[in-house]
Amino acid sequence: MAVEQNIIAMMYDCDLTLTPVYMQEVLFKHFNVDGGEFWARKDEWQQKVRAQGVNIDDECAYMSMMIRYVREGKFAGLSNFLLRELGKNLPFYEGVPEFFGRMKDVVVEKEEYRRCDIQVEHYIISTGMKETILGSGIGGKVDGIFASEFYEEMVVDPDSPECVIGEPRIAGIARTIGYAKKTEYIHLINKGGNKDSRIDVNSKVDACDRRVPFTQMIYVGDGPTDVPCFATLNHKGGKSIAVYHPTQEKAFKQTYQLQDEGRVFAFGPADYRKGSHISNVLEHTVREMADGIVVRRENERKGRIREAVKL
Repeated sequence: MAVEQNIIAMMYDCDLTLTPVYMQEVLFKHFNVDGGEFWARKDEWQQKVRAQGVNIDDECAYMSMMIRYVREGKFAGLSNFLLRELGKNLPFYEGVPEFFGRMKDVVVEKEEYRRCDIQVEHYIISTGMKETILGSGIGGKVDGIFASEFYEEMVVDPDSPECVIGEPRIAGIARTIGYAKKTEYIHLINKGGNKDSRIDVNSKVDACDRRVPFTQMIYVGDGPTDVPCFATLNHKGGKSIAVYHPTQEKAFKQTYQLQDEGRVFAFGPADYRKGSHISNVLEHTVREMADGIVVRRENERKGRIREAVKL
């Protein structure tokens, strides 16, 4: 085998999967902005753009509206630094963020896991804002964050462009990650491109050289926008799991339907505390994958012995 393939990758949507709210809520609260009005304006503008024959997606639309709010002074001075600071106010479901460390501990509880140096890695793949996730309570507990980003520009005196009169503020969209594009990052993690800059999502990488086999991947999401990721892992032999807000019947019905349609193999309330249903499901899934790595390694060892005996 060219690479160890001893990694189990756990990948998560963020909004409504790890958090009970959309992360833009912390932004609205900070600037005392009506969130309902913001989303209504976004929808109206998006419809106008689409009427022009441009199929603008939701992520580009909400980020463009944020930039408009900056220019209108409603999000005055909004910068990547402030987005990260506001992440400190992002609420999470019960058990998050302690859950991430506990899952890493699962693969050191058995001697055979330690002998194979099995590792758990956590990745966020979100249509939300990378800086806000980085500044949140999980920013330092995950191994990678793939999410939408802004670039900044300095505020200058219009009469003297060389004269800076304010701090940098967000001025344009650097990256959008829509629900369909999220699957690219599953493939990137599979190939190891997130660890090796020489590899991108389109690189040809033999199965034995891929850092994380699809069969050692878990994706956790909350609804229909996660279906492309669910489908990718279902097709490739990984595990797809859905969660729902514990007190919202509509969210429960949505995830129940996902399982009923065969889109996920398990679902449960978004409670990540030890002993909860979803925590037990995820712990069991990680152990099952770890056991598979141990068996594969043992079979490889036996194969090498047989080859040596033939010689």
